[in-house]
Amino acid sequence: MSSSPTSPRFAFRTSWHDQIRETGAVDRLKEGRYDQFPLQQTQTLTNNVLANGFNILGNSFFSRGATPGTLDADILLVSKLAPFKNENFALEAGVLACFHAFSHDGARGQLREAMRRCEVPGPFFLHQARAYLQLLILASGIRYDFVPDEVPVLAKALLNVVKEREPEEPLPAIIEHLHHVGKESIDDYLPLYLVEMMLCNAHYKEKLRIKLNELRTSCKWHSAYQLVAGAGQLNNLPAKALLRYALPDRSWWVPWTPNLNRIHEWETRLSENDRYRLVYVLDLEGPDTRGQQRGLLRHSCCGKFSPAADSLPPKNGQYIMDSLMRVVDRAIAWGPEAIGLIVTMCIKPLRVDWQTIERIEAALELRSPDGIRALKAYSRGFEKGELSDKVQACTAVLVTITAAPRLQNLFGSPRDLAGSGCRVFMEAVEYLYKQLYERQASERFALATGGLGRALASATWLHELWDDRFVEDLKGVPSDHYISNAFHILRTGSEAEYLIHRDDLAYCLCLSKSEDAAAPDTTRSPRVSDGHIRAIPLDYDRGMLRDKLCREVREGFSPDEAMACVNQSKKEHPIFVKRLRELITPENNDMLCVNMAAYLSRNHSIPNAKRPAECWRQLLMHKMRQRSPGLLERVGEALPTSKLWVDWKNHLRWLYEDRHLDPEGGLGFTPEKFNAVTVRKMGIGRSVSMSTSSTGSSGGYPYLGRDFGRD
Repeated sequence: MSSSPTSPRFAFRTSWHDQIRETGAVDRLKEGRYDQFPLQQTQTLTNNVLANGFNILGNSFFSRGATPGTLDADILLVSKLAPFKNENFALEAGVLACFHAFSHDGARGQLREAMRRCEVPGPFFLHQARAYLQLLILASGIRYDFVPDEVPVLAKALLNVVKEREPEEPLPAIIEHLHHVGKESIDDYLPLYLVEMMLCNAHYKEKLRIKLNELRTSCKWHSAYQLVAGAGQLNNLPAKALLRYALPDRSWWVPWTPNLNRIHEWETRLSENDRYRLVYVLDLEGPDTRGQQRGLLRHSCCGKFSPAADSLPPKNGQYIMDSLMRVVDRAIAWGPEAIGLIVTMCIKPLRVDWQTIERIEAALELRSPDGIRALKAYSRGFEKGELSDKVQACTAVLVTITAAPRLQNLFGSPRDLAGSGCRVFMEAVEYLYKQLYERQASERFALATGGLGRALASATWLHELWDDRFVEDLKGVPSDHYISNAFHILRTGSEAEYLIHRDDLAYCLCLSKSEDAAAPDTTRSPRVSDGHIRAIPLDYDRGMLRDKLCREVREGFSPDEAMACVNQSKKEHPIFVKRLRELITPENNDMLCVNMAAYLSRNHSIPNAKRPAECWRQLLMHKMRQRSPGLLERVGEALPTSKLWVDWKNHLRWLYEDRHLDPEGGLGFTPEKFNAVTVRKMGIGRSVSMSTSSTGSSGGYPYLGRDFGRD
């Protein structure tokens, strides 16, 4: 009959030490798999030794054996452990095999000896720490009468820190367990200095820094919080001293108090791409990286958003950034379309104000993906986009808002949809009118224009802001069926039929029957109407310029000056009129002002050259006053060479002498500001010729594109 390693017969032939190894106890500790330690087997081996009563003095047997928990047992077991003395992990395995049989003092002495072995610094410190921590964990289950409950909890957390981890294993969270350190009941087993040695030798702080930076970049705030949780609770505890070895950037993470439900929802519901799109908003729930040690970044500043948001007064007891968080939570719960609306209206322009918040809230109340898409397209379409995109965006948003009373109140101002919708419509009919008479009109674009006209006609909540004549003209916009039939005849009919239906479309769709077809702004001066300006007979280019001047009147340009421009255009060379018409676009931007000044000053280098008419100079002044504050500084940054900057400065001086400077100019221009930018531009030392910064279509002056500097 064969004998097992734990049977008494096997014990006579094989040493106790070899039997312990045979059980795999030493290997389990080396691997860090204390949960698989063969405790029952090793204890049986120890019980056999005690039962046989081996006498270390006479190398014989006690007839009575040794009783566990007695001094005899302690002497016998200590002698058995001696051969393991210089072997890491084997000694701990032996102690665990004997631990149940030691007396109370003997067991406590073994733990003290194990701690002293662990305290020795050196290249093998981490190995000894792993052995000691596993000894504590298992010993607490064997003799729980004198090992406090907190000891195995802290030991398990520290073991995860000091053990060898695979690259894919997550970084363990230790900070939430450090509050145990420093307690009197813990100091006998895991004193503060020993925990400090473990953290330092494991380089935990640097590993945590790398992991937190990774989580910050991906906005995984909940995972980050799990790693730093409990740091704020250590302020008045002895364990606070350990934070310098465990937690990087303590001024960020210690005060951090995020909404845990919120950041958990973000991390579980949002895809990586959505977190990237919302990063500027999600950062506001992160730690205060500005160094003011506030609970959240948004309590310290508004992050990447315009600083103007910080000065906005609260509404209904809530600050605007708190309201933004609430709206973002609703958008995330709503889905991708609502997230896209947040991105379009807040994140891309980096602007947060109460009107935007209210608009997003109202949009979410629609419970309609199509409605949210329409509002998103409308908000996006006026930054950049083709005319056809703007027409479609305006049509969709008008249909959506007409069915939503709350949105009507939020979009119904003269400077909002009432103005932009009409501008897009008039731009569309102007373009369509030109294409009709050049025989290049697109049926698809005509149908889209008709749809916008009918949407404007249905938007009765805006009609009080428009002239009655314009509203009546909108009601006459034909149906899609009518427009399609007309285009069919344009393609297939005779020349006479073509002319008739072309003129008919121009009459009913392009509103050419009306001398004052454009919808005026309610704030314009009543002294001179669009009708008076449009009543002047003009050729094509001058007529197109007049239409644009009427649009400028609705944007605040003096009607008297507009009338003067129309009359002056009859005296100007056709090339001048055509070029000026091309320069004036609905999308006003900084470079339009620069290019217009350059064109009006194209003769400034000629001795005794005559300045352009005052009305043209007033038109340029109007365009510059429409720009947001900081025009001078933005142009200084945008112009690539100091020569272009000096040219612009000279153009303005030639056109206005000093009238463009404050206070008369009202543009924020002062000699000191011009000089400061000039000094900076000269210091850069770049010299790019005028010809390389101009285009052939710009007539030799710097044309940097209409998309630059747009509000």
